[in-house]
Amino acid sequence: MIRLQATKGFTLVELLLAMVVFSSLIALATYSLMHFERFWHKDLGKFQQVKFSNQSLLQLRDVIHSAYPQIVLTEHNKEAYYFLGREEGLTFVSYAPIFSPISEPAVVRIFRENSATGYQLVYEEAPLNNQVLIYLKQELNFVHRLILKDNISRLAFSYCGLPKRSVGLDLTLKNDPGCFLVYDGVETKLNPELVIIDLAGEQLVFNLPNADRLTEKKSLDF
Repeated sequence: MIRLQATKGFTLVELLLAMVVFSSLIALATYSLMHFERFWHKDLGKFQQVKFSNQSLLQLRDVIHSAYPQIVLTEHNKEAYYFLGREEGLTFVSYAPIFSPISEPAVVRIFRENSATGYQLVYEEAPLNNQVLIYLKQELNFVHRLILKDNISRLAFSYCGLPKRSVGLDLTLKNDPGCFLVYDGVETKLNPELVIIDLAGEQLVFNLPNADRLTEKKSLDF
């Protein structure tokens, strides 16, 4: 007589232990995945923020490099240059603004603004496509605004160049170039050579075209 040997199965205790181990592995994997996803989005957010900041600063460079020494009239009908630079920001005319079409000028102001975590670097633009800039105190509509950089502990502007247009043959008047916290085109009769933006110790230096260099270039081209 042949006896059939029964196949040994799992006991209830072994099945419960296997389910506990499997559940623990799933919980651990889920927890790790949640942490990975959180840190991934955090790092990705930082990357996107740095990328946007760098792109904005490159746009800012193009705007400042395309500054134009615009001549306007004061309230006394005297000619003046439309440029005003102070420690908290500057205003000028650019032929490469961020929002307006190419070659359409706009009045641009770049300045610091208080925020909850320090300062932010702000860009504002008033297109000149439907009007001509004639007067120094002409009313403008700044319809575009962009925050170029945020969370800045220290933010200041300075300007380097001649303190005034050439004084002619009078050698007793000193007109040596220097760097200033205030640069007013009404007084200097030209744009500065450089604009320096101090971002918490990191200095961004931008070249500006002024009237003297433009006159020299035109004479050479002729």
